[in-house]
Amino acid sequence: MSIKNQAFNYVISLGCSCNTSLYLKKSCLKIFSLPYDWIFTNLDMLEHTIKDDFKSFLNPELMTDIKEKKAGHDLYHSILFNHRNPKKNSEDRDYYQRCIYRFKRVLKSERRKLFIYTMYREPYKYHQGFAKFGDRFKDLSFDLDKIENFNRFLSSITDNYTFLVILQNPKQAVSKSTKILEENNLLVYVLDCLGVSSGKLLTNEADDYNYQQIIKQFDFELEPVDLKVPLEN
Repeated sequence: MSIKNQAFNYVISLGCSCNTSLYLKKSCLKIFSLPYDWIFTNLDMLEHTIKDDFKSFLNPELMTDIKEKKAGHDLYHSILFNHRNPKKNSEDRDYYQRCIYRFKRVLKSERRKLFIYTMYREPYKYHQGFAKFGDRFKDLSFDLDKIENFNRFLSSITDNYTFLVILQNPKQAVSKSTKILEENNLLVYVLDCLGVSSGKLLTNEADDYNYQQIIKQFDFELEPVDLKVPLEN
């Protein structure tokens, strides 16, 4: 059965910055929060946090207080929490605990899942945040083998899903999206952009439209994870 013929019940942002979650909100596809919505990520870090059961992720001894709504992480990224401070703020810490709880419930669910990971070609040129990953997590290169390896990891921890990767390629002559890989439950697009994204919504109208069209090709029948847990977005 074609991926497009199956409605997705959960949509999960895997980063690599706020860009993915912002587009999910804009498309009315974000109905609850998950741990990677508003932080910096890469594939190595994603795999480590999940294998580690988020123990290091939420370890306050590995966090550094920056200011009221910003905290770093000694292992992953020096400004990992760019919009919250789970080191000092108990409400922010509780927020991430709920996000992790939902994420684990989604992984265990048999419902249809769409994981979306947006990455950037030459990211260091366009956002200084991408230069701040920890020593073990500095690889931000676009590598199809690495993407396929991460997809195999996903398949070992969940099922009934599609992994969608969007590579934003800034400062191109034409704005367009090109599907470069469709293999079982893995889809990879290159999004050539006239403008530049620094982790926010694309400012060029054509770029913005093309990003949304990649997501809007699918059908959705969204469901909450657990009505007993607050569903921030």
